[in-house]
Amino acid sequence: MLTAYLIWLACALLCIGIGIYTRNMQRPASFFTGDNPPEVTDTAAYNKAVGRLWIRYGIELALIGLPLLAVHQNQFSLWWIFLMLGTPFISILLAISYLKIQDTYFIKK
Repeated sequence: MLTAYLIWLACALLCIGIGIYTRNMQRPASFFTGDNPPEVTDTAAYNKAVGRLWIRYGIELALIGLPLLAVHQNQFSLWWIFLMLGTPFISILLAISYLKIQDTYFIKK
């Protein structure tokens, strides 16, 4: 299951990389794919908040995948349930956190 965790970790590191890239952008970062960049009150603070959000998500994703190292292939374990329920949970928290960032930094029309 080491290979599975390494793939999982690569995805988490990709999220962390997106966060670092977003923090250093000069224009407002789009959060959702295909979105136009939003109009924000403070671009630097907005990008920092979104970058911090992606970095936190990547770290949480890496931590949630740790049970993959303890479980043997073709073996049922309660860790699988933790993995399957934890991933959607932190993804929902990611979306809720972004909505709070949106309320703080978007220009209200």
